Amino acid sequence: MFRRDWEQCYQAIRGMRIGLIVLDEKTHLWIKQALAAKGSSLGQVARSEGVATSTVSIVSRGYRRSRRLELAIAKAVDSTPQTLWPDRYIQEQEN
Repeated sequence: MFRRDWEQCYQAIRGMRIGLIVLDEKTHLWIKQALAAKGSSLGQVARSEGVATSTVSIVSRGYRRSRRLELAIAKAVDSTPQTLWPDRYIQEQEN
């Protein structure tokens, strides 16, 4: 029963704003596809930054923020963090 409740809760919050963080599975999947197209992966980004693959995945999904990892992911897909995660950089753009 707990697992079913947890899955329902997870489905309800996917892509929704939670506090200051937005969980974004679509961006995460796009990033994975873009990395694969370039012959790379989240694991490769993780190794180059000296962190666990799960850490990069957590940042990519929006569960946690890390400017260093956001920049590494963005560079790996030839983009910018502001383009990939505009909701994370709203305040910086307004200033």
